[in-house]
Amino acid sequence: MLYPMFFMVMLTFVIVLFTLRIRLASVRRGEVSLSYYSMFQGEEIPDLAIKTSRNVTNLFEVPVLFYTAGVL
Repeated sequence: MLYPMFFMVMLTFVIVLFTLRIRLASVRRGEVSLSYYSMFQGEEIPDLAIKTSRNVTNLFEVPVLFYTAGVL
């Protein structure tokens, strides 16, 4: 059970880093202002940034049960 938990944690870190990269790229291209990410209001953001943000959110919802079951 240790290996699946390790790979789930690694997947979470990889997706978080990918999301950070996508957000920084959207700011550099001028699609989104940097201040948008402090309040998350007022601008239209690219679809890829929305999808990766939702993926990170999902990785912190259901897998928590997986981590709990793995520890028990």
